[in-house]
Amino acid sequence: MKNGLLLVYTHDGAQAPCSALGQAIRALGRGFKVCVIDFGSELNACGQTTLAACFGEQLQICSPVAEISSELADPGRDRVSLPEVWRSAIRIIQSRKCDMAILLGLTQLMATNKLNPDEVLRVLASRPKEKHVVITGRDAPQTLIDAADIVTEIKHL
Repeated sequence: MKNGLLLVYTHDGAQAPCSALGQAIRALGRGFKVCVIDFGSELNACGQTTLAACFGEQLQICSPVAEISSELADPGRDRVSLPEVWRSAIRIIQSRKCDMAILLGLTQLMATNKLNPDEVLRVLASRPKEKHVVITGRDAPQTLIDAADIVTEIKHL
């Protein structure tokens, strides 16, 4: 496998999670293992949990609702703290157990400093060279855009 890519899908309310899952489906079709971590409520947008059942161990979805903001929280799901979710994301990014990590809703946490943007960039830079990472969310910080291999801005026309 060649060097992994850092892809960023930023948006103004459009369906960036669906675009990220398009990348996941392509990766799954090539036999890659994909891990998805949802930092907010984006996960329900595209029926990802139904999709995960079709791929078994090849697609893992971690959907804890981080206590980020009350409007993002789904009261029907278990809540864990943002630091716990971030630690899980770090383990996935640094692990060789999956080929692609998808981090839904991460950009707005960086933009609002709920996660330290410099720390996020350090973790991304230290990932295994073959690891692909896809990040979605609103208001992608310029430092993340600069670090990315590919950036897509999704907006309603």
